[in-house]
Amino acid sequence: MKRVTTLLFASFFSIAVFASGGVNFTKNMTWAQVKALAAKEKKMIFFDAYTSWCGPCKYLERSVYTNASVAAFFNANFINVKFDMEKGEGVRLAEEYNITAYPTLLFFSPEGKPLHKFIGALDANDFLQLGKDAMDPGKQYFSLKQKVLTQKATRDDFVKWSVMADELDDNNRGTIASYWLTGQTDILGTADLAKTTMLYTDVNESQLTYLYQQQTRIQELLGWTAEKTATTLYRKLFQLAFQKVDVDKRDPAAFTAVISAYAPSKLNYALKDLQLNLVVNHDRDMQKAMEILAGSLYGPGRITLPEVCDLLIDHFPRFEKSDISKLIGVLNNYTFTSLDAGNEWGLYLAQVICHSKMENFTLASEFAAKAFRHPGLPEGYKPVLKESYGF
Repeated sequence: MKRVTTLLFASFFSIAVFASGGVNFTKNMTWAQVKALAAKEKKMIFFDAYTSWCGPCKYLERSVYTNASVAAFFNANFINVKFDMEKGEGVRLAEEYNITAYPTLLFFSPEGKPLHKFIGALDANDFLQLGKDAMDPGKQYFSLKQKVLTQKATRDDFVKWSVMADELDDNNRGTIASYWLTGQTDILGTADLAKTTMLYTDVNESQLTYLYQQQTRIQELLGWTAEKTATTLYRKLFQLAFQKVDVDKRDPAAFTAVISAYAPSKLNYALKDLQLNLVVNHDRDMQKAMEILAGSLYGPGRITLPEVCDLLIDHFPRFEKSDISKLIGVLNNYTFTSLDAGNEWGLYLAQVICHSKMENFTLASEFAAKAFRHPGLPEGYKPVLKESYGF
């Protein structure tokens, strides 16, 4: 009787499914109807969130969904559905499931519960693996997240989830990770856990204090330089201090106190960093941001050339060419002082970034060569310059 009912049900919905010789996607069905069908057939849902202008979405349609192995696996195991996130019900679903990048690939349980998520396109083999991972509770993103939230995640679970959360840019990942870490006797217990703690989590004050006390151990566990360790700790310190800032009042006193307690030598840099973050991310005033960045080269609150370069790297995608052209003028007129000894590469690298943004690749290459040959250039920059400019 059950088999007959299933056949009748499938027949009823036959007009709602189309076959393109590949993955079969339901068509002309609401999200509620899709979930009802999944519950009836006891199959998971594969949800492709796309837009009409998305190039990677078109690649999936053309080169992946037509693959015989992909089609066989997805048709056998999932109710497959596609929604244009800018049309019809897709607009509401984009908001409900916090979809802001395309393609976003979601997997739901037969009951409509989110289980797994991926952003971007994959080739056929990797896409097939994604489908298999979506069926494995030990690899499902949302299942792992729930374990972390309830303190039931093992270290391996936590590491896997943290990496995925970073790739997916989950907006509360740092806070969730910090909460899980409070249940650990040692947040640097293994190399994998130490790497996850340093790269993918926010920390509270007691955790940050511990990390600052363990810098040598961090370097040994991860094979990091003292500079990379200090830079990574600064980013965690800045996140913690920024939580003390009243965005409306802009009083830096509480922020300054936190920075001074851990890294007083970074205070000038941190204050410039704070100013830039506020005017870029809250005021959306890019002209003011450029004035702050250019002003960082001079005066009593000046910071080092590498620090200016770091701030430029953090924010340059938001600058227009007109903003960058003004900074180029300031950089070209800069005169090295005794305070810059050993740090000249910071100016050269900033000029590389600016001229690349302006699409003046001849000048960008000239300054890249100067930066690459400079003995003070950190090793981490060399592979990037080598790959980009052929050194």
